[in-house]
Amino acid sequence: PTRPALTHPGVATSQKQDKLDARTRWALTWYEQNGYDPGPFGDAETLSKAKNTSVASVERAEIAQSSAGKVRLLNRDELQPEWDPIQDPHRTDWKLTQYLIALLRESEKEAGDLLRTVGEGLGDRAQRLSYVLYQIANNKGWSADAVAYNSLIQSWHDIKRQAGTGPTLSDQSSLGI
Repeated sequence: PTRPALTHPGVATSQKQDKLDARTRWALTWYEQNGYDPGPFGDAETLSKAKNTSVASVERAEIAQSSAGKVRLLNRDELQPEWDPIQDPHRTDWKLTQYLIALLRESEKEAGDLLRTVGEGLGDRAQRLSYVLYQIANNKGWSADAVAYNSLIQSWHDIKRQAGTGPTLSDQSSLGI
């Protein structure tokens, strides 16, 4: 059984959100309100103004889709398989988190390769976002999403080790950890 995620130590949820890019803050709030279900375009536009972005911007970032007066978040199954986070001018913390989870389904090595590509700083933001998303999904009873976010949280140490950015087991032994 998967251990439940714990609240990230010492960081309030609002503080975690302050460090995220505007499109991710929009996606986080939209997710909390709608999950992956479509909602009215007017609501999405109002939220985007409050988050200092636009619906067009979240569409360009490939994290949401607008059609027939409705807006919805794209789910992990709709990710572009050939995504290059370095060349993506619309990279977001939200998208990186979703890709890390999708790659983790393949292996910790795949997720570690992506972490190595984007660097530990961006990766750590994705990991912190996972804590917030886990809490939302868990509170809403969205068990599949809660498990996905919790998997990223629980595997983070191993993903960092695969990326070569975290302490190895031998490093921990020498440090007395």
